[in-house]
Amino acid sequence: MAFTKSPENSTYRTVDMDFTATSWPRSGSTAVRRDAEILNMYFDRNSNENQTRTAALVKRPGQTDSTISISKTSGASVVNGFFQDDSSNYIYWSVDNKVFSRDMSSGTTTQIATITGTATSFTNSVGFCSFLTSTGTRYICFNNGTELWYHVVGSGVSTKVVDADYPASTYPTVVFLDGYLFVIKKDTGDIYNSDLDTPATWTAGNFVTAEINSDLLVAIAKIKNYLIAFGRDGIEFFYDAANVSGSPLGRNESYYKSVTLASNICTIGDEVYYVGRQKGQGLRVFRLDANENKPISTAWVDRYLAANCLNSLNTSGNGTTQGFSYTLNGHSFYFLSLQSNGIILACDLENGFWYRWTLGTEGTSANNIEAVFNPGAVSPGLVYMCIGGKTTFTTMATTEYQDYGSNFTASYTTEDYTSDTFNWKTCHRVGLYCDFPNASGTSYAQISWSDDDGTTFSTPRNCNTITNNPYITQCGRFRSRIWRIDYTDNYPFRMWGLSMDLNVGNI
Repeated sequence: MAFTKSPENSTYRTVDMDFTATSWPRSGSTAVRRDAEILNMYFDRNSNENQTRTAALVKRPGQTDSTISISKTSGASVVNGFFQDDSSNYIYWSVDNKVFSRDMSSGTTTQIATITGTATSFTNSVGFCSFLTSTGTRYICFNNGTELWYHVVGSGVSTKVVDADYPASTYPTVVFLDGYLFVIKKDTGDIYNSDLDTPATWTAGNFVTAEINSDLLVAIAKIKNYLIAFGRDGIEFFYDAANVSGSPLGRNESYYKSVTLASNICTIGDEVYYVGRQKGQGLRVFRLDANENKPISTAWVDRYLAANCLNSLNTSGNGTTQGFSYTLNGHSFYFLSLQSNGIILACDLENGFWYRWTLGTEGTSANNIEAVFNPGAVSPGLVYMCIGGKTTFTTMATTEYQDYGSNFTASYTTEDYTSDTFNWKTCHRVGLYCDFPNASGTSYAQISWSDDDGTTFSTPRNCNTITNNPYITQCGRFRSRIWRIDYTDNYPFRMWGLSMDLNVGNI
């Protein structure tokens, strides 16, 4: 039937398709792109009282090489530990067997220690925490499993703990709680504590043992006033019981969780995020909020974990899956860097939506995240990152939408669209609802489609977005269709839907 806007039996429709579908890939492989997918974008949502919630897809910020050296001996070196001390505006990181501090106010970088026994090939194989004495002296403590050091903030002074009662071998995590420093003795369930008010001295017998499960501990963290002990088969909770001798810790037995840790522990506010396995189940991402341990990953994220992650930490307490906190442009994310193949998964902590981002060449170490330093007092709108293969810090800011000077693709693939009928439909025109990315000129979004369940896509068509009416015409015939919109230009870009002129047939 020929197209007409006023036939005897109207077959003409103008329909809108809002971009509201979240990612839902059927496979744990990035090579299979046949389903709804959000790549290098995220939802920015607005809710007003008594109004409909609106949402737009926003291109993520780009990456830029800074002039700040990471002090790597080569691009193959790994940032194997980091810490951000906002109270003093210093950042700290470890590369190979060296530890560095940087005063973000003056811009001065200082090597503060040379440590031995560092697992140089693993991200987060050196643990950091701060320590405050009763007299107001502030330390940064760092532990690589072989040596424990404490550094006086704002100075070049670092001291190695040499007390004979300090465990000879630990796991690379360290926690401060109520005037004590805590570490795990390797290949045991024992949590050792320093003497009160000092990280330098330790007393034999001052430890507590995780006993609820026949388990060996691999990591510790702090949530509010609890010390959380992660084992190979469970999580135990301890609190400061003010014991007069031995360990100050007492056990909260009712909070026990039967979970195996399979990543590092990322602390965000009063919660910790990690990848693990509940007893009898597969890998998932969890949020631990004091007594509640809640899975936050979706089924498709779990498929990526199953295909790309190890089921537990190695014997040194390290893993190939690393999580990081990232805050920019009004959004707080949990980044999951699957370092075995360079996949980056990002969870928006406000709404729980998951996205896939590429921060380099996917499938190589050039895409791995090694450290993230979030905005502080000196750079409120800037994020510093350490990326695999880079010898300088990478910055991310909402003034840049390229990666290291080259355009990258932000992409949205829709769900399969049928217009509520499997009759043949002819699409005469499709318009893109989007912002003007710039005041004038030309900036193209590329629109393509698949009519065979995502097996093949058409040649992308250019749609100029710097106009009041961005559209393309002659878009073919289909029963069901998946649309894909790509945008690569160096502009901030938002889009929120399609408008289709359809002629719906009778068969």
